[in-house]
Amino acid sequence: MNKLVIRLLALLFISFFLIAGYLIFFRKTWNGTTKLAIAFDSLDGGVRVVVIDPEIVRLTNYYIPKNTSVEVARNLGVWNLGSVWKLGEHEGLGGGRLLTETLTKSLGIPTFTYSDASGYKIIQGEFGGLFNTLRDESSNLYLSDKISILLFGLKVKNADRVEIDLTSSGFLRKVELPDGTLGFEATEVPFEDFLGVFSDPLIASENPRIAIIDRTGSGRGIVILRPAIEVLGGKIVSISKDGVSEGGCTVFSKSKEARRLFSALFDCSLGKTDPPQAYDIVFEVGEDFVF
Repeated sequence: MNKLVIRLLALLFISFFLIAGYLIFFRKTWNGTTKLAIAFDSLDGGVRVVVIDPEIVRLTNYYIPKNTSVEVARNLGVWNLGSVWKLGEHEGLGGGRLLTETLTKSLGIPTFTYSDASGYKIIQGEFGGLFNTLRDESSNLYLSDKISILLFGLKVKNADRVEIDLTSSGFLRKVELPDGTLGFEATEVPFEDFLGVFSDPLIASENPRIAIIDRTGSGRGIVILRPAIEVLGGKIVSISKDGVSEGGCTVFSKSKEARRLFSALFDCSLGKTDPPQAYDIVFEVGEDFVF
């Protein structure tokens, strides 16, 4: 084997480990220090939303039954929550993506990360969950995120694993569904009990002045954005309806972290660094906004 071949093999070997190291340790959604809410498609057809809180080392696990009536994101109508994942796959949007968007829009639960039922084991500190979620379509968390979540789950004490069935919390009430069966619907959005659990430290501590400029012509931008922003701890100081104009959702902010958060949460495009007018965060929503 000549020197050139040896050098090429060495280069390939080094490149492989550099790429693998980047994928494992540097590509991440969660920084490990701030709260993270993950939506899980449950084995029984329901949905679990788990909030990771590193500051107090706590996991808050909300359960929502499959027969909860929700207005599905992307203007796809009213469905039972248990059907949303498969509906997203059928529509080519992705099951997890449509589920998180629907939770945000219909129930005021701010989340944009997801996993199918197999990934729930990660939260429980089970290594098997790590291998079950390697399929790209099952989760939008990177491998580094899954490792960090697994390690976090291992150190959470049983007393700090809070289980909340939202059918017993006052958030959901029993109703008769259109097909004649019994199910549930939300009583109030946003739900007051969510405020402390989902509040984002950056948003809550810096108390930014938030404005919504709605140019949808119907006010739907305000209706969709407001509940999730408030649950995150945001204070909306200005809401205006400014006629009708083309375009979707654009978020303006001086904070890179805020732009990243709201862009991921509401599928907004990023505006210029400095927001217009005298605000810290501004949402401009046009008639093309579909969420």
